[in-house]
Amino acid sequence: MLLFKPVGLILILRHRFSESADPLLEPKLLSDGYEEKDWIIHDPSRLIVVENGTKHMIATTGKGQDGGYDCGLETYSRNANGNGDWRPGQCLFTSKPDWVAQVAPRQGGAYWAPELVNENVLIWSFSEGFNAEAPVTCVGIATSTGSLNDMTWTDAGQPMFCIDQKDYEEERSAIDPSVFTGFDGKTYLVTGGGYIIGTELDSTTYMPVSGTGFSKGDENWTELARGPKVEDIFEWVEAAYVWPHNVGGIDYYFLFVNWGACCSGIDSTYEIRVGKSTEPMGPFLDKDGVDLMEGGGSLFLSTTDYMIGPGHVGTSQRDDIDTISFHYYDSRRSGFYEGLAWMAERRLDIQNGWPVAGELVSSYGDSVTPTQAPVSPPSFTCSDSTEFFSAVKPGDMGWTKMKSCDGWVIRKSTAWRCKNVSGVKENCPDTCTNCCVDTEDTFNLLGNGKSKTCFWAADNPDIRCKKPPTRQLCAVTCGECD
Repeated sequence: MLLFKPVGLILILRHRFSESADPLLEPKLLSDGYEEKDWIIHDPSRLIVVENGTKHMIATTGKGQDGGYDCGLETYSRNANGNGDWRPGQCLFTSKPDWVAQVAPRQGGAYWAPELVNENVLIWSFSEGFNAEAPVTCVGIATSTGSLNDMTWTDAGQPMFCIDQKDYEEERSAIDPSVFTGFDGKTYLVTGGGYIIGTELDSTTYMPVSGTGFSKGDENWTELARGPKVEDIFEWVEAAYVWPHNVGGIDYYFLFVNWGACCSGIDSTYEIRVGKSTEPMGPFLDKDGVDLMEGGGSLFLSTTDYMIGPGHVGTSQRDDIDTISFHYYDSRRSGFYEGLAWMAERRLDIQNGWPVAGELVSSYGDSVTPTQAPVSPPSFTCSDSTEFFSAVKPGDMGWTKMKSCDGWVIRKSTAWRCKNVSGVKENCPDTCTNCCVDTEDTFNLLGNGKSKTCFWAADNPDIRCKKPPTRQLCAVTCGECD
């Protein structure tokens, strides 16, 4: 396990992203081929109010670092009376913290799911990549000086904590962090993938008050949620967020999480689930009284109209009305992939003691007219199995489990599982090899969203076939059908 000892905030702020203000994001996007119609907001932080109430600011996941793009994270802003008209702010982490390479040498420089605690504190995360076996995942901290779009962000010089997958048989990760203040005045963290975990943080350093990183059995950390239970197997869960809210005179904590597959454009199956507790660290129960650690989770929001796969929520207030924000894949938009991601907001209402997604407040389209989505690719004669099958992972940490093509396989680690877990390719031929037919259409790389073809892969298959989803869609070129 990876444990880090918290020290005073002044002492640990050692790695400055840049000596002056971090660069503006819009020139970076345009120089890398991202026209305004192609801009993406994915894994947005909570919305925060800045500039004396005149502006709103969010931070978002970065993009793949190949091709010279070097923004590890991004910020966007809008006028306080704006809607979906978010504009690029700044490019963060052009210089990567030294500790990242030390604890996670396979990490590529694009960081995930930042959380703006306020305009001066940013919590962020990364993975070495879910296509890698036993990835290291970490949560980090940064602080800022300066004003909107003229900020200088400084990394803490060490992680808040990390999880090394090789230490666990079950899937765990330190991703998608969020922070909240409890009714008791204390500061708490919720984070994780596979298992949602939480702990109390020091309200000044934002390090765990226990001084320990996560490990099973550590009483300072609490397991809060797992994914849906299918045939005695718990599926994936991520993107945790806690909303403290008083309902009927009772102080509740509402835990939002995401089930399903993200990051696949209009094919994403992401949906938001919720449970509640009267304690900041649970247990959290759904409407039927089922603990979220036992597969519980009441549906809060799923695909609606053009808004595919909503997820990664945050809460704020607008004109004294509670709102909830989330990203979604917009079926009206196409570019680097079909269903470019953006941020939306809905009213956050209460009915029968539970939060419900109310009237739509904002989404994409306030500043740019969406382009027509491309025609869907042709279907193929073979298909994935609709039944559960026996999957066998090799090695000392191996296992044999019942899995399904439309759940466990179709996730961030699809390519690795198709190649290395026995039984997956045979039962999921469409997902794993496109039925051994190289697609004639263009496709978009998952890391940076760039449009590619199998002819591109054929020029350097040893390198390019490793970039998801090239191996699945160009299976013949990549030697998967020999």
